[in-house]
Amino acid sequence: MLRRLLAVFLVALIAFSTVAAAQTEVLVPSDVSGPMWWDFNAQTPTVIKLLPNLPGPAPNASDNLRIGFVTQTKEAGGTYEVITIRFKINGMMTVGSPRYGVPDQEVAQWSNNETVKVVIFGNTMEVYVGSTKVWSYEASEEIPDINYVYADSATFGVPAFEGGGYIKIYVDEEELNSILINYQMRESMNATMELFTAFMPLLMVFAIFGMFMKFMGKIMNTLGRAF
Repeated sequence: MLRRLLAVFLVALIAFSTVAAAQTEVLVPSDVSGPMWWDFNAQTPTVIKLLPNLPGPAPNASDNLRIGFVTQTKEAGGTYEVITIRFKINGMMTVGSPRYGVPDQEVAQWSNNETVKVVIFGNTMEVYVGSTKVWSYEASEEIPDINYVYADSATFGVPAFEGGGYIKIYVDEEELNSILINYQMRESMNATMELFTAFMPLLMVFAIFGMFMKFMGKIMNTLGRAF
């Protein structure tokens, strides 16, 4: 009996660990008023989407709701926070990167139910609102995996928005696969063109040699008929 209970416990523990390690979706409440953390598994390259559904500003509202994407360890605002997105109560959205020393800058307006997309590929990061690219950055290293989502308000103890809303954050595997397929197709075409360009001089030599041999053949036929 004890063995069976132990086996069930181990299976449940493994299942829980697997789900936790593979967590690719979180809901950030709209009335965050202090630091909150979620495990989040976004191995790069990745496509992360944020879908805001935020009510009106809270009484005496803080300026913004901050979302940070953090690597390796739970430390906000330093070298582990790869990219930061702020949803401001005035309708503007800011993007920055503490890890790479990029200050927050207003880049676009955000709207409820309009997707904000973060694309991390190799050493580049891009942010889109809808289908419009509003921010990009190229680092001197491969962008690391995202392991945590961090949320906070601009003023401790004061939420930016009223309760009842949220920001849904998730990894879009389908769009990532589409991006990877397009990238591989471009790389294949580039490799083909490079190969063709590299062999072009040799092909020209063969073509000229063929024309020369054809010309010499005509001359030899003419001489053969003459003699």
